[in-house]
Amino acid sequence: MKLARALGLVAASFSTCSAGSSFIDFRSVDGEIKADNETFHIKGINWFGGETIELVVQGLWPSATTIGDALDLFASYDINALRLPLAMDSVMDDPKVKSTQTGGSPSLAGKTYLEVLDVIVREARERNILIMFDSHRIEASEPDFPDIAVPDDITPALQKLATRYCDDPGAWNVFAIDLKNEPKAKPRAKDYPVKLSNMERLVYSPHLISPGVDYKAPWWSDSSFPDNMPDIWDEYFGFVPKETGQAVVVGSWGAQMKDNNKKWANAVSAYLEEKSIGSFYWAFNPSQPTLEGSLRTTGSLLLTSALLYLSYCLQLV
Repeated sequence: MKLARALGLVAASFSTCSAGSSFIDFRSVDGEIKADNETFHIKGINWFGGETIELVVQGLWPSATTIGDALDLFASYDINALRLPLAMDSVMDDPKVKSTQTGGSPSLAGKTYLEVLDVIVREARERNILIMFDSHRIEASEPDFPDIAVPDDITPALQKLATRYCDDPGAWNVFAIDLKNEPKAKPRAKDYPVKLSNMERLVYSPHLISPGVDYKAPWWSDSSFPDNMPDIWDEYFGFVPKETGQAVVVGSWGAQMKDNNKKWANAVSAYLEEKSIGSFYWAFNPSQPTLEGSLRTTGSLLLTSALLYLSYCLQLV
């Protein structure tokens, strides 16, 4: 069913601590994310690379950016959450990150995969930016999950991340894990929804694909485009908060800001605002021509239309 194809799952942490060692109580209730019983809206961005054989977020090469500078930029645009795609084998093996990938940050020299994650978590914490880990790949060398994902290939890595961060007051900002990026399942999946012993930990996370990526989708050529999109999104995931009581956070959406892609992006932002649905923009990286990242391909930091657009369109109240 469409729901199963469209939705990922996020387990909201129940033991997230503040800098003052008091716990922030994140829950998925009444179709919203609550932080200490206050409605909390995610205005996030993806920064990928940790799921690949590069082993680290892209852009840390010489004359590009640093983790601190990037997070300063996010904070200046009121971005409050960062989604980090990971590879499960890299979490388990914890290899050293090659200096060619971190040449612009000498302090990262010799650090392992998880040690670099520690730095990102710490730097984000200092700016009050939340971290969501994304179980993006089983193996860094493989571009995607296999059609059938065996839990034993995923669960140990998730447990390792939880052990490392969930009980550490210094990592209070690690608040969620996307259990599997873009799951695919049988049409009957909607008839067998996820059931947890504590449903307040469950958030659904659809991904929205732009015309520049999924150019064959029939709705782009509809004469009513982009006005036809809200009904489609309602069918796929918009019904979830009201019918299930679970929160929805869009885990990925992005587009080049021109032509049909810009029309689509305008429709997405209007829909998210109307529904009060938070999201993570894809992505900060420069390396995908079909999307518009915020880090220029030459390596220098640039406030592009994508980041400006993100700042404008996700001012949820």
